[in-house]
Amino acid sequence: MSGYLIWLIIVVVIAVAVPVVIKLIADWDYRRQISGKKKERSFVGETILQEADEFVQSADALKEKMEHDVAIGEMRMKSQQNAMSMGMLQK
Repeated sequence: MSGYLIWLIIVVVIAVAVPVVIKLIADWDYRRQISGKKKERSFVGETILQEADEFVQSADALKEKMEHDVAIGEMRMKSQQNAMSMGMLQK
């Protein structure tokens, strides 16, 4: 077999094996925390969502903002089209 094919096989095996190993380690660590053998890790950060409802509300607010921005863009485009057509009629 050529050297390139061997390297390709090695790269593919590594690309498949690394996520599997990471998942196995994470599952093992989770089971240790649940059983009490290891102290449960806490959140280290500035903000955390208190309830899932807050996340849904923030997603809804984001969707409303996006719809608002699209509507503003459409209104600007239509107003520019109207202004340009009025200028053409007056000439």
